[in-house]
Amino acid sequence: MLVPTATVPPPAAAAATVFSLLLGWFAGVVLLLSVAGGWAYNLGLKAAAFSGAAYLFAFGALTVGVYVAAPSEPWWVPVVSALLGFGAHFANVLRDLRADAATSVRGLPHRLGPRTGVIAMAAALATASVVSGLAPAGAAVLYSASVVTTGVVLAAATTTAAVRAPHSAIAFRLTVVIALLDVVLLVSA
Repeated sequence: MLVPTATVPPPAAAAATVFSLLLGWFAGVVLLLSVAGGWAYNLGLKAAAFSGAAYLFAFGALTVGVYVAAPSEPWWVPVVSALLGFGAHFANVLRDLRADAATSVRGLPHRLGPRTGVIAMAAALATASVVSGLAPAGAAVLYSASVVTTGVVLAAATTTAAVRAPHSAIAFRLTVVIALLDVVLLVSA
């Protein structure tokens, strides 16, 4: 979930600025752009059809900022992070669809609805699993096959659960498992 930075007190915003810039001016600017993605979401993008773009951008920029500060991160890490962010956007919003309807928030998950929203979330997280399994140079074949298979099978189970019962907690829980798998893979890589 993106932090609602529009309500963050000035000391927290100042601390984010200082700590980001301590990593170097370029890395700091990229990290602050990630924060700006959170602000953009909270200041109105959450009600737009392209609301997921803020998550894609903020999560991707976060890892790019880390890479710029210490260039050892492979190219696929920001891709996986952005996909995880996009999946997190849906996971964060899908639970609140009814409450958001009362406040006229109509972001991408709202427009897609609970069934298609869960499917989009599962697809983003499965894609993150596929990239995590296939992109690392020198990864063992068994590792790659198990990561890709697990992510895709869980995404298929999530999609099946969403189609059968769009408001069921089962689909949401399965996507949390995929997200945890992807985060563990990202951190371990």
